[in-house]
Amino acid sequence: MTGQNQHVMELAFPIESFLQIKEDVISNRENLEKEKSVWLSVRKLATEEDLNLLDEQFKTEFEKLGSLFLNPPSTELQNVLVSLQVLVQKGASAKRLGNDELGNYNLAMAIKNIPIITSKASLEIACEIIRITIIAEADLNSQKAYAGNGGSNSIEWICLYLAAGVGNESYIHNMDHYEYCYKIFCWIIESEILKNTSIYKFNPFSIFIINLRNSPEALDLQEKIILRMICLGISPFPHEEIYQSLSFFNRIAPVNLKWIGILFPYENDYIKPYLKAMKMSINEEIVTGLINSCTSSNTGRKYFKVFFSLHAHWLLEFIIESVPETIFSLVRRNEKDLLVPFLKNFQPAMRNLRDKKGNTLLHQAMLCRGLIENTIQLLLQAKFSFHVINKDGITPLELALKNNRTDLTRLLK
Repeated sequence: MTGQNQHVMELAFPIESFLQIKEDVISNRENLEKEKSVWLSVRKLATEEDLNLLDEQFKTEFEKLGSLFLNPPSTELQNVLVSLQVLVQKGASAKRLGNDELGNYNLAMAIKNIPIITSKASLEIACEIIRITIIAEADLNSQKAYAGNGGSNSIEWICLYLAAGVGNESYIHNMDHYEYCYKIFCWIIESEILKNTSIYKFNPFSIFIINLRNSPEALDLQEKIILRMICLGISPFPHEEIYQSLSFFNRIAPVNLKWIGILFPYENDYIKPYLKAMKMSINEEIVTGLINSCTSSNTGRKYFKVFFSLHAHWLLEFIIESVPETIFSLVRRNEKDLLVPFLKNFQPAMRNLRDKKGNTLLHQAMLCRGLIENTIQLLLQAKFSFHVINKDGITPLELALKNNRTDLTRLLK
């Protein structure tokens, strides 16, 4: 990587934090896999009859939490934890825990109830119970807890809590709770079952961003959550997502505009899996959502201009090649700030753009009824010619004259 590219990367993406998280992901996953490997080796030695008994005992012991979590004395929680630890050491699994959101107590219900635990000691014990239940292969996808209009599973609940941040209007009221939720998130997202996100019904990245709220106290950890999912190569825009709302751009902007740059990073070897996933999922709808979010405020416009002007960006290249109508729309809307990065880094391609009638961007500017002198001047500075003809054989200058736009013709002379 050249010095210039490294400088761009430092401006655009928190690479140092990302690399620290990557190390933590590797360490966390290795620890989980090591514990699971020991558990599996013990389980393989047990008879089927013993395993059935152990699994049933695990289920019975775990279901005691249904009443304990409502008013959890740490001593009773500790007793349940010790019992579950002993059972797991013997090879017991969590596979018999119920999946029904209205049925017997399961892992998703335990995670849902995390906010009601007030004691830090009880919270620590509860989180350890959750961790060993994950190691014992609880069905993270299927086990659900009631959520009003149907059940939500473990990753949905934990992403919802983390996205909402900390405060009186959030589910989590202090950073102790929030930090434990972050630990649980890491265990789930990096467990063996969720390594292949294609089997997962809901995309955790989408859920997290859709539910983002402004929470200054939790801001640093929220950024780590975003970086962690990038590290795992999870795109926030999966192809077959059934729970996707592009309104999440409007969630990000008020919280931290910089996160838009993190979601759409510049090319870098460290994040190749994420970039590959992103490029496969980008489409016109996503581009429109991003553009609309950035044009909703002058701050958003400025950020787009500064960030995407740093260097030639793959997303802008995609827009030029695949959804050029977006750029014609920016001209019609006189969005000068958003046009600057395109014209700075992709001038030849921008000059070659044509709509269905053969109009260039300068033709389009002349067709506008509003005052767009700034945009026209920007196009002229980018060496757009006012002598190029469209399919009707008309130049931008002739269009201006035809529409009696004397205020514009003076710019072209």
